[in-house]
Amino acid sequence: MDVPCAKALHYANAPIPLSLAWLRVAVSACAALAIVYALYAERVTRKYHPNARILIRSHFVFNLLTSLGFVFIDGSDLVRIMFLRTASNGCPIPLLPGRLAEGLKLPEVFCVNALGLSLTCLGLERTVATVYARCYEKHLRTFPGWILVLITILLAGLKSYYMIANALPDGWSATATVGYVPPYVQKMGLIILIGIEAVNIVIFLVLYGLNRRWKNERNRINASLAYKYQVDENVESLSNVLQLAFVHCATILLATVMFFVILSLPASPFISDFMFSIDIYVLYNLLLPFLVILKMYCLNKAKRKVAVAKRTSEAHKDHFQILSNYFNAGLKE
Repeated sequence: MDVPCAKALHYANAPIPLSLAWLRVAVSACAALAIVYALYAERVTRKYHPNARILIRSHFVFNLLTSLGFVFIDGSDLVRIMFLRTASNGCPIPLLPGRLAEGLKLPEVFCVNALGLSLTCLGLERTVATVYARCYEKHLRTFPGWILVLITILLAGLKSYYMIANALPDGWSATATVGYVPPYVQKMGLIILIGIEAVNIVIFLVLYGLNRRWKNERNRINASLAYKYQVDENVESLSNVLQLAFVHCATILLATVMFFVILSLPASPFISDFMFSIDIYVLYNLLLPFLVILKMYCLNKAKRKVAVAKRTSEAHKDHFQILSNYFNAGLKE
């Protein structure tokens, strides 16, 4: 009780960590709103195969849940530490029972793992779309996509259970946390995350290269329309997903490097403040929807340019038609 209480009192009187933690919550709230808007307004994935669309949008949903977890769980921690006071349990700031703190942190751990695994399952679906490009466009059943979503949930749940099962929850906690996780468990979890990201990048790069090569083949003119359509869709979708995969991989890599550095340092108030106030995963929560919104803006801008060029061409056509009518009328007279 004394150590968690001392931590809570320290956080309550530390303006810089509190400000950074509130900034994290505010960024997460902006990310959640941006994700909802992107899910509602985006039109890019509507021309993709239904299974690809299911997996891409599930990735967005996991990102939304992660953002909401930061908003509500971390936000409630900050409200409790800053504003709530009690005389029970010998600590002026209400503390969380260890099991409750662990349970509150579990959704965040689950969603962080699900984000990477959802891209892996999308890579599997795009692999099938590449191998069976000649006929995949005709098969519109969506149960393979939903099965891959369930596999994502199952694997993310198993990974989260591995972390929680090896954690040692404290009797009381100042914030929502999984408790003490042995260093070897943390390192293993981080290595698995990095491995998943590396696999995702390799899958998408190989598939993108194959589809680009097939698109530029000279004998493509003899291919069926369905084959051409599927290869074009694969190239476009993989180009977009590669951008997300690189951003997600960079975020995970940065967070992993920071965690390894922290694990190698001795415990100190600075490390405690840093862990309380900073979370690198929030960057991806915000970058994902804004990348999609930027993509939508660029596509709309390109469409407007095409529309303007078309109107200009039609105006010139009308001008020449007027001249043609004028001279033809003169000849008739």
